[in-house]
Amino acid sequence: MRQWIVGGVGGRPVDRRRDLEFAPVDESDAVLAALDPAAIESRVTTQGVDVTRMGAIYHVVEHFAMHT
Repeated sequence: MRQWIVGGVGGRPVDRRRDLEFAPVDESDAVLAALDPAAIESRVTTQGVDVTRMGAIYHVVEHFAMHT
């Protein structure tokens, strides 16, 4: 979630720490709340994948669905 939402959508640097990846999602919530709707189709690169910001959000939703 941090890599795709905080890093990809939010454009913030992300230091991956696996033990904290299932911590509270406040940081991701803040990124999504601050996201300008006009930027939703702009492209970002996350983990070497070129996607729109909306695509990154859908990727996270899909990933959580696999876990549940």
